[in-house]
Amino acid sequence: MLIAAGAVVLVVGGFTLSRDYGVQSIPATPDLEEVATPTTSSTTSPAVSVTNPEVSDSIGPGPLDWIYEMVDVAITSDGLVYVAAPTGVAWRGNAGDWVLVDVEGLPEGTGSDDGYPGRFISQIVAGPDDSLWATGFATSHADDVEFGGSVDGWTGGRVLEWVARYHCPVCGEWTVWTSDEVPVLGNGIGDLVVSSEGMVYASVGEDQLAAFDGQTWESHTAPIPTDSGGVAYPWSGSLAVGTDGVVWAGTNYHGQGVVAFDGTSFTRYSTGDGLPSGYIHRVAAGGDGTIWAVSDGAGVASFDGTTWTTHTTYDGLLSNDALIATGADDTVWAVHPEIHPF
Repeated sequence: MLIAAGAVVLVVGGFTLSRDYGVQSIPATPDLEEVATPTTSSTTSPAVSVTNPEVSDSIGPGPLDWIYEMVDVAITSDGLVYVAAPTGVAWRGNAGDWVLVDVEGLPEGTGSDDGYPGRFISQIVAGPDDSLWATGFATSHADDVEFGGSVDGWTGGRVLEWVARYHCPVCGEWTVWTSDEVPVLGNGIGDLVVSSEGMVYASVGEDQLAAFDGQTWESHTAPIPTDSGGVAYPWSGSLAVGTDGVVWAGTNYHGQGVVAFDGTSFTRYSTGDGLPSGYIHRVAAGGDGTIWAVSDGAGVASFDGTTWTTHTTYDGLLSNDALIATGADDTVWAVHPEIHPF
């Protein structure tokens, strides 16, 4: 079942996810400034009203209001809610208290000249064992050779990409893999997903799908053109894993439709196979095995294992531009950012 919603504010688990400032809790929230600069995993943030948090000059140079905007949310199977700002993470247990995560175990540099902090968190994902996975990068000055990483052609500083696993709030321990250890990560991480079996997949660089089985990282080359003209963006910004373990990827940047990886080989689906567009910026997997793909304004497509079916405003969508998510009851929610809820 597909449900269209014109709202840009979604209530989940007792708190509200807001387009403007990330998290508003009912009745208590994590202080966004504290989440952005956590110091200890045992500190509980005070109850505050989140409106427009002040920017601290100690974070770094430049207008860094975005430092306090939430970048992601993840919910574990045992009910822990994690939220991430660019430089910090907090979790909320069943008791309702927000606790800051100690992120000192994540790579950190001196920061870049264009205002990026030394440690930047891009994404968080819950694993099947209730662990938390995160991606991000650390920045430092170009002459900081000991820092490692590679020189960024845009800023001239050094960038160290990383993937990390946070074992549990009680453990308080991070395991980190950097692009110095896993070179393919240095090509830029587009998205990260964890399967129900614990396999970790990341879309990286122009055409690589990195896979981690708990012991070893391997890289697989997707059937994607690499003629980027010297500007290498991650080939996919959205990954999903189906009930059968197949990895699905949208290819918004290259316009190559949807790519599926079964652990051995890739299959690419295009407009010739029934997709409404080759530009797919989001994919999702339903518990019933259905794969959903969101195009760049041409509607939402669903795949039943054989046929792609397109859903548009003619089928009840409020707009052909949407974000989608699948619920535990296999209801698919389509949220239209450009339609105001009021």
